[in-house]
Amino acid sequence: MLSGNRFFHLFLVHLWLLFGRGKSKIIVRPIDTEVRVGDSTYLNCSMSDPSATVSWYHFQAGAGKKEQRYVYFNGFLFNPYDTRFKIERDNSTASYNLVITKAELQDAGVYVCQDDESNKSAFAQLIILEGNPTCLSNISPLGFIGPNECGLKRDAILLSCSITFRGSVPSTLQWTRVKGGGIFTINDTLLTCSSSDPIGHIVCSYTAESDIDYDGSFFICKTKASRNNHYECSTGVTKVHYAVDGKVWISKKVGDSAVCTAKTNSLSCDYKWIWSDGERKEVISESSSLAISRVGWHQCKATCKLRDIECTFDALAVYRDTIETSIINWERLAIVFFGLCVIFVIFLRVITQLCLVRRNKTQQNGVSRLSEVCVKITRIPCLRKGR
Repeated sequence: MLSGNRFFHLFLVHLWLLFGRGKSKIIVRPIDTEVRVGDSTYLNCSMSDPSATVSWYHFQAGAGKKEQRYVYFNGFLFNPYDTRFKIERDNSTASYNLVITKAELQDAGVYVCQDDESNKSAFAQLIILEGNPTCLSNISPLGFIGPNECGLKRDAILLSCSITFRGSVPSTLQWTRVKGGGIFTINDTLLTCSSSDPIGHIVCSYTAESDIDYDGSFFICKTKASRNNHYECSTGVTKVHYAVDGKVWISKKVGDSAVCTAKTNSLSCDYKWIWSDGERKEVISESSSLAISRVGWHQCKATCKLRDIECTFDALAVYRDTIETSIINWERLAIVFFGLCVIFVIFLRVITQLCLVRRNKTQQNGVSRLSEVCVKITRIPCLRKGR
């Protein structure tokens, strides 16, 4: 007879054989991926039960959903997959990873990982690319006319990317703008394109008006679902010629300095300061900096070369009225003060003469008041001589 402990152990084994193996789950599922012809890739599949067995099936792209092909079953790889495919088995992780060592166009399609005990499965799309994406653009060393204050029309940046592929689902391309380096790298996704045709050709085109942010950038077109490295192509570095920040108004006083600097990436900019008082106008400096020496309107004009075109615009202006109200003009103030003194002296002399002329027919109170005023005025030192 069986002892109680042995009977209990056999009972547990029996329960596991009946129910345990059937409850194995796929814990790592394969994901959609893309691979170029001749390259290698892989599809993951891991189970929750290390003793579980797994099979791989292939539904070839364009062949129909019912045409299931055995890739791996019961420990064997089937023809024609056995020459370029292999299974990476790891008991510790219960994985049955399908590795494709050298992809070919006929490998495209849907791959199914299935648990042999529970028949639970997971699938992934494999897209085969005939080559790298091909990039076309109108980017050249001459660069583009960008934002400017001269009314010049901005150029358009034209990008186009294409690729030929095979799969049960279409490939996807993505345009990205890259600028800078290190921790300051800018990586902006501009456009993502797909195709309605699962077996064929896809073109991804992007058009943008040249902007300051595009200066010094380059563009990358890449596939999105590659497992190892994204397949990509890129353009050259973009040069955008721009000259902006015109019509800037500031207030200054005589003795202050002003610096005229246009916001531009042009290497050849000339500056010219023009002074005006409302009637006259003259060039007072051909430098970017200026020391304010007189009241009036100071205007700086910048002339920059955008590609091969000269662009002249107002880069800086010093507002005339603000200067006049904020400046103490000592020379003018002295002239005004001297004029007022002369007028005051003349006025006092006139009063003095009136005081010296006594009128007999004046009322007594009036005479008294006039006499008092006259006495006070005639005591002013500067008028005694005139008396």
